Amino acid sequence: MITTKEQMKMLGVLSLVEMQGGKMAALQNINERYKTKHLTKKQAHDLKTLVNQSASLKLQTKESDLVLELDSKIKEAVKYFR
Repeated sequence: MITTKEQMKMLGVLSLVEMQGGKMAALQNINERYKTKHLTKKQAHDLKTLVNQSASLKLQTKESDLVLELDSKIKEAVKYFR
């Protein structure tokens, strides 16, 4: 659930990253624009930081009980496997 302006901003960045083809494509696009002097060093750094922050954001996801159960079973299996 979005409750702040910062979360809304990150959601917008995330949707732009998805339109460009993912995080790696967005970062590559930023690097190309920096190399061709369309962006300054600070602008490129700020954009890369936004892309990386948006990629680690959990705005639109919620934990599933099945995923949590699977995670616990995997940890248990690994513990007994070693």
